[in-house]
Amino acid sequence: MRPPASQENEPSSAYNGDPYAFFQEWLHRQESFFKMVASYWDRRHQDNVLFVHYADLKADLPGQIRRMADYLGISLTSDELEQVSHRCSFDYMRNHPEMVGEFDIFEGTKIPVYRTSEQDAKLS
Repeated sequence: MRPPASQENEPSSAYNGDPYAFFQEWLHRQESFFKMVASYWDRRHQDNVLFVHYADLKADLPGQIRRMADYLGISLTSDELEQVSHRCSFDYMRNHPEMVGEFDIFEGTKIPVYRTSEQDAKLS
C-alpha cells in the first residue's frame, strides 16, 4: 500500500536523470515511508503477506519465482519456470532495457529500473 501523497513525500526538485542523486534526496525525506514499511513486519505471519528479499532473488531466482507462483496459486511447468527465470534475471534486464520500462516512484516522476554503464562507473 502506498503512503498518502504529502509534502513530506514529494521530491523537492524534478528528476534530473540521475537516479542515485534522486534516491539520496528522496531517502532523506522518507521517514514516514520507512515506518510504514517496518509496519509490515508485524503482519509477516498473515496469509495474505509474502516477503520477498532481494538477496534471496539473487541467490536462487528460480526458487523464488516458484515460491511466488505457489503463493499466488499459479502452476508453472519446468519450461515456463525456465523462461520466466531467464526473463527476470538481472543480466537479461540489463541487456534488454527496452523490455524493462520505468518505475514511477512519485506521480509523474519516471525512473529507469536499470543502470547504464555510466551509472555503474559512479558506483565503483
